[in-house]
Amino acid sequence: MYDVIIIGGGPAGIMCAIQSQKKYKKIALIDSNTQLLKKFRLTGNGRSNILNLSEKDNFLKAMHNHKFLISSFNTFNNFDLFNYFESIGIKLKVENHYRVYPKSDNANLVADLLINQLKFVDVYAGETVLKIENNFDITTTNNKFHCKKLVIATGGKSFPNTGSTGSGYALLEKLGHTITPLYPVETPIVSNDTLIQSKKLQGLSFNDIIINVYSNGKCVDTYCHDLLFTHFGLSGPASLGVSESVHLSLSKNKATHITIDFIPNINLNAFITNLSLNSKLSSCLLSFLPKRFVETLQDYLTFDITKNTSEISKKNIETLFNFLKHFKLAVHDIKPIQYAFVTGGGVKISEIDPKTYESKKIANLYIIGEVVDIHGKIGGYNLTYCFISGYICGNKI
Repeated sequence: MYDVIIIGGGPAGIMCAIQSQKKYKKIALIDSNTQLLKKFRLTGNGRSNILNLSEKDNFLKAMHNHKFLISSFNTFNNFDLFNYFESIGIKLKVENHYRVYPKSDNANLVADLLINQLKFVDVYAGETVLKIENNFDITTTNNKFHCKKLVIATGGKSFPNTGSTGSGYALLEKLGHTITPLYPVETPIVSNDTLIQSKKLQGLSFNDIIINVYSNGKCVDTYCHDLLFTHFGLSGPASLGVSESVHLSLSKNKATHITIDFIPNINLNAFITNLSLNSKLSSCLLSFLPKRFVETLQDYLTFDITKNTSEISKKNIETLFNFLKHFKLAVHDIKPIQYAFVTGGGVKISEIDPKTYESKKIANLYIIGEVVDIHGKIGGYNLTYCFISGYICGNKI
């Protein structure tokens, strides 16, 4: 008999287990992977974008179902989480877009430090939970367990090869919880646009561009970050950051396209100033645009950019400027959930107590992390939420 059993060895589950030790000494952590924090170790390209330090209002605006998190942030927020990590030896640094990384740039080292905090926890790795019955009789592939309090932290359905198979949804549904429709979040965008099909820009990346999503002619999302052109469409943080808006628009059969601002920090006067009258316009553009992209521009313009700038009219210069600020691209789909970093949808938030993460349907059952219908923008928001939900649950349980 365990006091607490936590199903799921990701960020939410690990943090919950760490904090539960303050009150309980008989705790079990069950995970289907043979290695704890398997998906976490891949985050931030192996560097681990462990949290985001945006101010409270901006942070919450970046979260789906953000009102549910107000209570959490009043108890333990992202700045508290930053201090907590540093207190256990995880030294951090803040990069652009308020993204926080460990100074080691090594997700594996962070994972190992977190696991080392598990002093009174029995870890059962490589075990899949098959069923939950009779007030928390739990059957796994290798064992049978019973506990007084149960925490479900099984994660979403994205990147299934890391253990996020969506098994927690089925378990919770059988226990009487409602699962809202699941869909991919933070996934590449698919485009059949002529430019993409030509593969002229395949593999080309841009730093800190602005991408806008239009649905039936209305701008519904804007995001500034790095972008990568691929053989199927768009990837990179900017694309992942707006993919949810693309999905929601397309799913409602709305006319959907994006625009890209390739020179967000340059106004018309600065643009003209950067052009040398005695040089080819195409050569001048190389000071702030990749060569392959400049070569592609000619396909969209009615004037010759290989002429000297002095030979090109001011009207055509303005046309080029506006084109670079509002480059339009048709979009047709997003990559499916197995390619996504985050899962949209999950356990209905109205069925969970926001102060404790305890189920409103079943006493002593707690639900945390990505399995809940809460997620955020790319840039450390989702990990922040998972750690915070685990911390609060572990202290309230």
